[in-house]
Amino acid sequence: FGGQTVRITGNGFRGGSIEDTSVDVSGEDCEVTYVTASTVACVTPAGADGSAEFVVTSNGVVFPAVSYTYSAASTPTVTSVTPSTGTGAQTLTISGTNFGNLDFDTFQFYSVEVSIGETDCSVTITASGSDMISCDSPAVPGGEYAVVVWFLIWTSIMM
Repeated sequence: FGGQTVRITGNGFRGGSIEDTSVDVSGEDCEVTYVTASTVACVTPAGADGSAEFVVTSNGVVFPAVSYTYSAASTPTVTSVTPSTGTGAQTLTISGTNFGNLDFDTFQFYSVEVSIGETDCSVTITASGSDMISCDSPAVPGGEYAVVVWFLIWTSIMM
């Protein structure tokens, strides 16, 4: 598992300087995508279920390790998209599992985005505990397109 964007919150990071900031996840690089004086965001490397230690180094300063947990049981999975074909603007219903396994008690915040190929599908319904998402698609040219659901989860880890 991996490929998740994690936001690490603290202070004293070198804002705006991705080149001077790195994140180590239990010996693997976490690709840094964003840095401010108080936040570092990175894309997690592949990992097995369980805890991993994150260590931020910014401008030569090594910050204390913080823990992160990978979990296959909490990973959202899309099982169907309806309708599977159509013309013009329409509403899509996306069904799956674990859409609602997001933990709001541990400072995790999320948003859901859907795209059809390169076109955004405006999400109209999501709910914690739900296994369904609806979105309104504009008209797209004929052809086959991947429907991609993005679960953007931000975890604040105070240092």
